Amino acid sequence: MRILIKGAVIFTLLLVNICLLAEEKPSLAILDVYGKGVKKTQTEIVYNYIIDKINKSGQFSIVERAMLEKALEELELSHSVIADEETASRLGKIAGAQYILISSLTKEEDVYYLAMRVVATETAKIRNTSIKNADSFKKVEQLTGDSIKDLLEVSTAPMADKASNSDLLTGDAYFFDDLGNKGDSKITRGMYLNNHLILEGRVTRKYEYGYIGMGLDLSEDSIKKARTALGIQFTTKGDDNYYIIKIKTNDITDFDFYYAKFFAPSKETVVQVTFDQLYQGGWGKKAQFNQKNIFGIEILTLNQTTLPTHIELINPEVLTMNSQIVKKESYPIEHDKYFYSDQDCPGDSQYTRKYWVDVVGFEGVVTKKCPYGFLAVILNLTEKGKKIIPKTKGVKFRVRGDGKDYRVEFSTPNVIKDNGWYKKVITATPYWTEVTILYSELTQNEWGGKAKWDLSDLSGITVITIGQPHDHVYIEMTDFEWVMK
Repeated sequence: MRILIKGAVIFTLLLVNICLLAEEKPSLAILDVYGKGVKKTQTEIVYNYIIDKINKSGQFSIVERAMLEKALEELELSHSVIADEETASRLGKIAGAQYILISSLTKEEDVYYLAMRVVATETAKIRNTSIKNADSFKKVEQLTGDSIKDLLEVSTAPMADKASNSDLLTGDAYFFDDLGNKGDSKITRGMYLNNHLILEGRVTRKYEYGYIGMGLDLSEDSIKKARTALGIQFTTKGDDNYYIIKIKTNDITDFDFYYAKFFAPSKETVVQVTFDQLYQGGWGKKAQFNQKNIFGIEILTLNQTTLPTHIELINPEVLTMNSQIVKKESYPIEHDKYFYSDQDCPGDSQYTRKYWVDVVGFEGVVTKKCPYGFLAVILNLTEKGKKIIPKTKGVKFRVRGDGKDYRVEFSTPNVIKDNGWYKKVITATPYWTEVTILYSELTQNEWGGKAKWDLSDLSGITVITIGQPHDHVYIEMTDFEWVMK
């Protein structure tokens, strides 16, 4: 389900925090709560909650309802049709309001979504947004209070003037989940303020590829910038997880947009994505990336099913010829991958999930039907990838998982023919951790004949479970790179 920050059909609760630099409180006009899938009495209750919470905040002077109704009558409008910022701005000026609050309550699949946006009358720009949800109407009052408190804490200063940054990307924000795919992942917080997007929630596996996300439908000016840029840059911080950024183009209609993967650490960091780094996911029709068709960007979760999600996107902008593009020197390991288990033993260990697109790994059950039951993923080095091997002294990658130990084996099939590969044991910690393995640290497996380590014969890397039985094993890996001499 997509929750827009423009277009009142699914707008729920948003509010601004406006710094009171003047003696008078800023004036705020509050429209009736738009409802979809809910009773009129419920929207009236939420409207009264909003009035009460804002009055108690003491930060706004609420425009009298009679003045608001008079302004609506003059514009020949009703509360429910104020969907765009320009109309809201006109209404606010006639009603004598500096800001106007548009809110909605919707119900989908027994979940109530409460969202809000506040528009600045003078500029016709969204000042702030918030989206929250609850599984029962009884929780909506608390949701209203939390949303208003949340929004009031976002900033204690007036909105920054971003006009000086000619490279900034702006547009209409929206948030979405996997409800349309019969999933039940939840957005618990979605906010857009001052070119700062915030997404929080929890991803589940009711839908196999569960997700939540947020995006920007770019303004006309931003579309022009993006279509002539080298790429996109933004500041991010989050939950120490990987996310993907999609560059949306209107020639792709099956959602298989070009994208790139990035890491969102707990501290703010700048991410640069040049368009030549992008690739398709592969689930749709193959297409060439056409920069001339860009119209938006999206941020989506990537396999976050273990912990609550938190991601922030701050000041997205285009990369131009004048930008300081940081080129990271890296030596990615080029490989093909396949999964291998104890079926030939014969055993009955089973994969319950395989990862092979943006991350490599698996989940499953390891049994003792085979005395040495196992699950594994093998990275076979490509011929092109092998050419760099003589210049390397090891490998590195990021890993997370179930906290268990796994064995990383280095295959040299012409030298060792009995699977007595050289190896190192690693731990798949619950959080993404960088692992470096130097060839000098390797020891040979205990079974098989002894043989010397021969780097020139390296053909593949295997990651395999250790021990049996295991009711559940889980490991993910990404960013495989060579460590150079």
